[in-house]
Amino acid sequence: MKYQIMKDASLRESMRKYKDKGDQRWMLFDALLRSSTNEEYLAKVGGFEQEMTSRKTGNPWKVTPENCFQYVLKNGRIGLIA
Repeated sequence: MKYQIMKDASLRESMRKYKDKGDQRWMLFDALLRSSTNEEYLAKVGGFEQEMTSRKTGNPWKVTPENCFQYVLKNGRIGLIA
């Protein structure tokens, strides 16, 4: 599935913030920026998984390449190409 970057500056800013905090999620944004298909993106980030705690509910959740991709797609930072 091919995609294009819609909000380059937004992705780069998120990557910079996570990298400055020492949070490994910066690699997900870097891979998104350096890829053009979902398959290529997933190959670059491999088996990335990071457990987080929701600030809203306090419940644990996992950051995965798949849910990161869906999140940036939903927020319009990337767009699918037919």
